Amino acid sequence: MEDKRILKTKRNLKQTLASLLCHKPLESITVTELCESASTSRITFYTHYDDKYALADDMVSDMVDAALKDFDRLQSTTNPENNPVTSAQNVLEAVLNLFVRNQKVFNHASREESPYLFKKLYENLQRNVQAQAQKICQSLPTRFDLKRVAVFICDGMWGYIVESRKQNCSFETIRKEARELLNRLLGTTMTLQHA
Repeated sequence: MEDKRILKTKRNLKQTLASLLCHKPLESITVTELCESASTSRITFYTHYDDKYALADDMVSDMVDAALKDFDRLQSTTNPENNPVTSAQNVLEAVLNLFVRNQKVFNHASREESPYLFKKLYENLQRNVQAQAQKICQSLPTRFDLKRVAVFICDGMWGYIVESRKQNCSFETIRKEARELLNRLLGTTMTLQHA
């Protein structure tokens, strides 16, 4: 377990990075600027991270860990019987909550604006959605490759949320419509499998 001071310093650096990402892409942020904004010395920064990309990796890891905990919480409260459809809905809910909690980062984590950050967020999200899809499909067989399903969910959700935000849709609207889309997709998939 890390010392509380180290955790506090790292948390401060990650929060500062998230704030700076509101104004410019990761690739344009310098370690000097980051340290000045965080009121932290460069020596302290380099004690904990090799570079700004290592800091971004740590920030992404924290976000994904929080989403996994959120999924586990949703499963224990809404799905004690481990229904595969409810599990899929809980994956969606955890992804939506991840976007809502980290709007500042996701608003500027596009392929064009911050390619490194986009890649890290996307890879982590896709890997974890694929792992959950694998568990779900043990009881709800699918005729599609799980990696492709996970990519479809991640790309679809990411694009859907980004486009909805561009159109100034509220997160309540996004959440409602995304749930409806998933329910229709699951209903179609289940119908196709039983046909």
